[in-house]
Amino acid sequence: MRCLTLAVALVAIGSLEASAQSDPPKRRFDLTSGIVFTCSPATGIDWTGKACGELTSEFRKRAELAGLKFTEVLITADFKTKRFPVANGFDQDKAIRVFWFMHAPSGPAGEVSAKLMSNVVFEPTPAEIPNVVPGQRIPINFYTQSVALDPGARHSDAQPYLKQITDAFFKSGEMVIQK
Repeated sequence: MRCLTLAVALVAIGSLEASAQSDPPKRRFDLTSGIVFTCSPATGIDWTGKACGELTSEFRKRAELAGLKFTEVLITADFKTKRFPVANGFDQDKAIRVFWFMHAPSGPAGEVSAKLMSNVVFEPTPAEIPNVVPGQRIPINFYTQSVALDPGARHSDAQPYLKQITDAFFKSGEMVIQK
């Protein structure tokens, strides 16, 4: 089974403020309030629904182990910049927005892609960006990676790659912030 990693991008969060802590953040994850998660299976490919269920469970477990709050939400067109509420002490708007997207543009008989895209929202001030539009919300990439699976791929073919991408996301978040 030929699989190809299409993209890996790791971008520094920049000047995002750390969550209210007395100690400065040590990991990239410490710059956020947790994880807001969604997964979208590919239409007509049953195994992608099963994969989304497994990814949700794995992210929930790994977030807990990393000391992060976690919530699953439905995908919306404005997921990258939407304002999320504070619920149970969790400011979801300051969270990493993780979106797993399974797609089969040629239908069930074609290639399937699985993409993890994640970002944080930056609301710049005029001191940070002159002439900023008041209330402007800029999504900044946190981590993204994808895999393209050959036509006819099954759940068992995808699992090692989904695990590898998930592991890399959490490893990226655990990276120590350089001063």
